[in-house]
Amino acid sequence: MDQISPNRTKGRITRTISARELCTKINNALAMNNDKMISVVSFDRKNKDQVKYYIDKMVRVEIFDNEWVGILFHDHVPITICMDEYDILNKIQLYDRSQRKSYKGMFNNRIFKLKLTENNELLHDLQEKHEELLQDLQEKNKELKATQHEIMELKQTLENQKMMSQTLQDAHNEILELKQQLEAQKSSNRQVVKEKLWLQATLQSYQQHCNVLQATLQSMQMQNQMNIPQSFQMNYPNQ
Repeated sequence: MDQISPNRTKGRITRTISARELCTKINNALAMNNDKMISVVSFDRKNKDQVKYYIDKMVRVEIFDNEWVGILFHDHVPITICMDEYDILNKIQLYDRSQRKSYKGMFNNRIFKLKLTENNELLHDLQEKHEELLQDLQEKNKELKATQHEIMELKQTLENQKMMSQTLQDAHNEILELKQQLEAQKSSNRQVVKEKLWLQATLQSYQQHCNVLQATLQSMQMQNQMNIPQSFQMNYPNQ
C-alpha cells in the first residue's frame, strides 16, 4: 500500500476490511470498468541505484461508502492499493498531463491506513467491538437508573416541600383568622366596657338625682312641720 505524506494525514482514520470483501469489491469494479482502466506511470524504488518506471493500469474502487481508492495493476496483477489522491493524480499526470483535472476529486477518502484482515479476525474484531458497546450500554443504563433515582428523590423532596408550604400557608391563614377574631373580641370588649361605664355613669346620675329628690322631700317635710298650728300638732302627736 502507498504511504500518505504526513502533511496530508490530518482528519484521516484507520479503516479495517477483510481480504475477501476487498477482493469482491475489486472484482466488481473490474467487471464494470475493465475497458475503462486508467493508465498511469509507476516506479519501483527497491533498487536505490536505479529507479524503474512502468506503464501500469489502475481501477477505481469504492471500498466504503463514498470512499474511493485506486488498485494498481502490473501485468494484470494487483500490486498495491493507492489511497492518497495527490499521489494518484501524479501517477496519472505522468502518463497524460491532460487527464489530471478529469480525475480530480474521484479518489476522495479519509483513510490514513487500511488494515486487511482474514474473515475470522474481522469477526473477532467485531465481537470485541460488540462486547465493548454492550459494556458501554450497561454503564449508560446504570447511569440512567442512578439519574432516574435522583429525579425521583428530587420529585419527592419537591412534594414534601409543597406539603410543608401548604401546611405553613394553612397555619398562616389560621393565625390571621385568630388575629381577626381577637381584634373582633377586643372591639366587642371595648364596647362592653363603654356600655358598662355608661351604665355606671347613668346609675350615679340617677343616684344623685334621687339624693336631690330625697333632700328636697325632707326639706319640704320640715317646712310643713314648721307651718302646722300648735293645736293641730297636739291632735297628731305622732306626726
